[in-house]
Amino acid sequence: DEQRRNDQYINTLLNNYVYSNSFVKIVYVLKEEGSGWGSGTFSEARLKNIRLSDKEWVKEAKQKDGELVWQGLQYDDFNGGGINTDLILPVGRVLKDFDTLNNIGLVQVHLDGRSILNTIEHLKLGKTGKFFVVDKNGMIMIDANLDSINKKVENPDLYHHIVDNDAVEFEFEANSVPYYGVKQP
Repeated sequence: DEQRRNDQYINTLLNNYVYSNSFVKIVYVLKEEGSGWGSGTFSEARLKNIRLSDKEWVKEAKQKDGELVWQGLQYDDFNGGGINTDLILPVGRVLKDFDTLNNIGLVQVHLDGRSILNTIEHLKLGKTGKFFVVDKNGMIMIDANLDSINKKVENPDLYHHIVDNDAVEFEFEANSVPYYGVKQP
């Protein structure tokens, strides 16, 4: 009975976080052994079918030891509402026990991917310009062309400007297409 009340309390708390922010779609608190809590249509049954320890974001979150791990736009693995229903931008990290600083779980916040795409589609860069976001390794994280997500920037010169150049801003041209880059964490 107490466990059920605690589960309800945590799920309600997570739902309140989601309802208070229009860009937050879902919040998950996960334990590696396959249990967890989530807002919205979280499916613990789906979570049990996934080995969290095999997920790249989990490995990276452990390595970063509390720092945020951003992923590219994708569809939600744990949503119980159906397959490939929610386009999300996940950001996660390990949860720590404040007394021992040991890892006790994971938290993952899913930002609303459709809202993010709608926002960047309204950004106008000249008459034909477009906007996309890459990580520090040159991997495309946000792009209106979903096929580009989680792929390396193809143009080697543009990739070099992104990854190897320390400039906060840069201009670059390839095949008569001008690029303007801004680096900001």
